[in-house]
Amino acid sequence: MLAYWINLVFVVLETALGTFILARASQYRPARIFFCLTLCLVVINSTALARNLNTDPTASYMLVCVALISLGLLCLLMLLLFAALFMPQWWEGQRPIRWISLVYVGAIGVLALDLIGQFGWFTAGIQLSKGIYRPIAGAAAGLMLGLFSLGWLVQLGLLATAFWRNPATRRSISWLMFAILFAALTNSVLGIIKLDSSGQLASILQTVPLVLSLTYIVLRGSLFQTKQVAVQHALQTMSEAMVVVDREGMLVYLNYAAQQLGLQNQQPLQDNLATIGVATDDVAALQQALAQDPFQPFIQTLALGEPLRLLENTVSPVLDSAGQIQGTMLFIRDITELERRTALLEQERRRLSSTVEQLEQEKVQRNQLAQAVQALSFPTIPVLPGVLVVPLIGVLDQQRIAECQRVLMESLNQQAVQRLLIDLTGVQLIDDQGAIGMQRILRAAYLLGAQTTLIGVRPDVAQSLVSMGADLNTVATAATLQAAIGQIIAKKSHIKR
Repeated sequence: MLAYWINLVFVVLETALGTFILARASQYRPARIFFCLTLCLVVINSTALARNLNTDPTASYMLVCVALISLGLLCLLMLLLFAALFMPQWWEGQRPIRWISLVYVGAIGVLALDLIGQFGWFTAGIQLSKGIYRPIAGAAAGLMLGLFSLGWLVQLGLLATAFWRNPATRRSISWLMFAILFAALTNSVLGIIKLDSSGQLASILQTVPLVLSLTYIVLRGSLFQTKQVAVQHALQTMSEAMVVVDREGMLVYLNYAAQQLGLQNQQPLQDNLATIGVATDDVAALQQALAQDPFQPFIQTLALGEPLRLLENTVSPVLDSAGQIQGTMLFIRDITELERRTALLEQERRRLSSTVEQLEQEKVQRNQLAQAVQALSFPTIPVLPGVLVVPLIGVLDQQRIAECQRVLMESLNQQAVQRLLIDLTGVQLIDDQGAIGMQRILRAAYLLGAQTTLIGVRPDVAQSLVSMGADLNTVATAATLQAAIGQIIAKKSHIKR
């Protein structure tokens, strides 16, 4: 009775577990197969419960038929689940899983035909044993048992191959192998101590570790699948083309942008590039770079078709967990517009550079012109040996008088000047600061040994100089430049006599 209630609870839990897995990851192939597998287990355990309560031979025979067919389907679903988890390549391309499954489907079909037609090949009916109707082995029952045993050997071989080739699956496969070993030991122990006469408790104890292991693996894989779907979505929505090439040069993955370029999956890379119009030289250079050993990442510019398009191709190796190269990834970006904008920016940069250079030249010319104007504003004219004439024009403010002082000091230092003639005939106005500056000029000239003569002083200019307290005792005056020069000449003539 205890085994009956345990079996009932197990049926309920299996139903809930399969439903939860399907709802959690319905897009994940292993999750869908696992749901079907739990349904088979529910059917098998439900028929066991019904056989305990049923005494009708006909109904019991139908339950036995359902249980045996479900056991065959369970073996097939285990193969499909192991292949989906650990041999996903069996579901790609030509899908070899279909041909492998065909053998299982054929054996299950023959078994179902025998059970329904009651031919007695594998099951010769049922008999009541210890209160439960059990199947009677037919003439070919050993053959069918051998076929299903070989079926389990195929699954164990699949697990061993995946364990050897793919280190990432070893933890999951270890859990499964532990569950299978536990089931075998449980069956042996219960058979020795004869604790479970109906066999229901042994079936549950054998199934629970396997179901829990598969639940963990499927849930773990579904979480990874969710991340993989997110990554896949991100890759498909990229504006740049992404291509993965295997070691034989065959395209094994390309996103939507790569498809828009015209690339095709499961086609050689070289043929693909030639088909979309990539220049022959670029294709040859790419093939040569990929053939190098060791292979190093590089960036290449591809010229494409007419009108000309430029593609920036970033090439890098695809490595496995052991660091071995398993293929090549191409990250292709259309840089035609970028190159066009770069060319325009370069053209604009050259134009601006030319404009700046022109402005610099104009600035130099303006400085030279300003220096020339300044030099012309205060010319120093030697008219006789030791005689220097400085004509001043316009308004003498603080700035102009300071520049005049600088020019005069340079001239007096460079030349032996005994007589300095400052012609103020063209001076219209001199302000207070200009008067102070003129006073400094007269004093500096006196200290440097030059006698100063002011020529053509206007009344208002004279008034400004006097009002600022200019010392004019050492300064001579003359009405015109001609008169001042005449005085100097006359004086020199008188000295010679």
